[in-house]
Amino acid sequence: MDQIKTGYHSRVIKCDAKGNVVFDTQLDSVEIGALTDCIEKEGRYYFFGEDKEKEGDNSLGKPKVSCMVFDGSGKLEKQLLIGGSRFDNLNQVERTENGFLLEINSMSEDGDFEGSGANYHEIGWKVIISDDLVITEKEKLAERARLRTRVGEKDGKPVYMDDKMFDGFDAGGVMSYIDYGDKYLLVSYHPTGEYEKQPAYISSIWQYSETVYSMYDRSGKLLFRASVDSSPDY
Repeated sequence: MDQIKTGYHSRVIKCDAKGNVVFDTQLDSVEIGALTDCIEKEGRYYFFGEDKEKEGDNSLGKPKVSCMVFDGSGKLEKQLLIGGSRFDNLNQVERTENGFLLEINSMSEDGDFEGSGANYHEIGWKVIISDDLVITEKEKLAERARLRTRVGEKDGKPVYMDDKMFDGFDAGGVMSYIDYGDKYLLVSYHPTGEYEKQPAYISSIWQYSETVYSMYDRSGKLLFRASVDSSPDY
């Protein structure tokens, strides 16, 4: 009954290398799926995502982008809400020496991104916040400026979702690039043309709810591929 009344909530869970739970913190005011990025920094855990209000709250004036920091025991230290309305979307987060760089798309008329929504045009912003979750800089990008989505790092340089190495994947399919030195792992939304075993019938629900893990050597040769299908059974 509690879930019916208050909705489903996110949990922040940390486990050690053996799978033992170090802490398990329930976030009563954060819906499942609202937090999309986690960065550990000097023993603290930073979570970034989009603040999702409780069902029935239709206020458009509340900031949407959420930044949260937890201590090593899983206790919430601080939350920062950035933006001016629900039309603010977090594109990506990058760790810096003294804080974090956020790239945000906005259509807000006021708040932190005042004037973004003129003529319903989406504006890109670069926002720098400190380790203590204080905004230190904001830069408004040119109208319709193209923000690239960073998915990882290779040889000390950023790797983006639209890089040429991902041409074989469906548009926007690559979520993460993880470099292991002599090989690398790609996490994607759904299979590429290389996927060997596809059912005779693939619905759009099945296709876009599957997470695929593909390991390659440095030459780009596929070493193995595994997938998790989270679509409903029919």
